[in-house]
Amino acid sequence: MLEFTFTPAPGFNFLESFSQTFGLRPVGNRLQLPPEMGEGWLRSLTFTEDFRFTIHHYRLREPLRLRRQAPQEQHGIVSFIFYTTAGPEAVLRTASITYQHRYTMGMEVGSGDLVADILFPADTDIFIGVAAVGFRELRRLLHPGPGSELLRTLTDPTASFLYHESITPEATRLLTHLSETDDRDVLGNFYLRIRVEELLYEVLHQLALREPHPPRPVANTDLDNLFQLRARILRDLSQPPVLPELAREFQLSETRMKALFKQVFGETIYAHFQRARMAEAAALLRPGGHSVADVGYALGFTNLSHFSRLFKRYYGLTPKRYALDG
Repeated sequence: MLEFTFTPAPGFNFLESFSQTFGLRPVGNRLQLPPEMGEGWLRSLTFTEDFRFTIHHYRLREPLRLRRQAPQEQHGIVSFIFYTTAGPEAVLRTASITYQHRYTMGMEVGSGDLVADILFPADTDIFIGVAAVGFRELRRLLHPGPGSELLRTLTDPTASFLYHESITPEATRLLTHLSETDDRDVLGNFYLRIRVEELLYEVLHQLALREPHPPRPVANTDLDNLFQLRARILRDLSQPPVLPELAREFQLSETRMKALFKQVFGETIYAHFQRARMAEAAALLRPGGHSVADVGYALGFTNLSHFSRLFKRYYGLTPKRYALDG
């Protein structure tokens, strides 16, 4: 197994440190992995000491463990993570929270005291973008003011936080564009910075749409339970979640469970389940896939008219039309 341990701080360059650890030599801001490690590359974009962006796009021959350590002093680094493929498994901790989860497609914003132990499995396509932004740069970008509880939290050096959102099509497009754009012309770095700022806007815009409630404190076991709960409800999309049973199973009061889930994931437990359910239905219905009846019954619907109405609410088309048009 490959292992790499690092501590993010102003001036830290992931690509350079990674290359030195494994005795590799990047060309400019890009590291092409040698065949014995796998196929693919890493790319690092440095805009200022307080603002860097790294793209991981590879498939490894053996597992890779990344260990991110918290700095001894709070340097004010906020991490923005965009992952378009499933794969890595992670155990993350801060002074007040700890949890374990398997990455799925999504966007996350985490505080600088986050400690991570991330395992990238072998023979898995990895495509992830990570922005490390200092508080000084973040304040310049966001201008947090009265009424902006979220922005004040993100720029508070004493706050421990993690927010998760589903990745948007625009964020996926931007990440792909960043991976393909050449920065060797005279304005290349300037252009790429604009695209990265657009990417940050995508996740911040989604977070800003949430109801403006002050963040609740999270105990060590709570967030671990939340990610296990999320995995539990998404494991079988034919069975809608029963909240009292989930609260007992994960040792949370029902009120606290609902509030914390919405704080981290931005929607209620049932809405999160239903969104995943409809996404699975769409995948199964694509042209050449399963029939509307087979999909509806497989996902636990006994009333196909209800399934059709719900699907149309999410995708703007009936399941039958979606299956034809894709």
